[in-house]
Amino acid sequence: MSWRALYGMPASARPELGPSGEKIPGPFSPPLRPATPELPVVASRRPQDELRRENEAFAMKQRVQQLLQQAANSPSGGMGTYIGKISHHNNSLIPVLPRLDPH
Repeated sequence: MSWRALYGMPASARPELGPSGEKIPGPFSPPLRPATPELPVVASRRPQDELRRENEAFAMKQRVQQLLQQAANSPSGGMGTYIGKISHHNNSLIPVLPRLDPH
């Protein structure tokens, strides 16, 4: 007589399916997740959308660079010349000057 006849099958050899076909998790199985996810699955980004977004960001950066160059080359209302600067992280710094109250 073998030990399997006396003790039955070991827990690791038992099938993880119940009588109606549902999964029964074993002691080392990952937790079961519902068949339909609760959170909506985010659709993968299309390459066309990513390219469009990159082109828009590039065009905006070019426009800012053009405006900074134009401002640096022209006097700013008799208040001197504006000189654009680039930050440490390669962002354009655009200062905001307060308006003068006309008295």
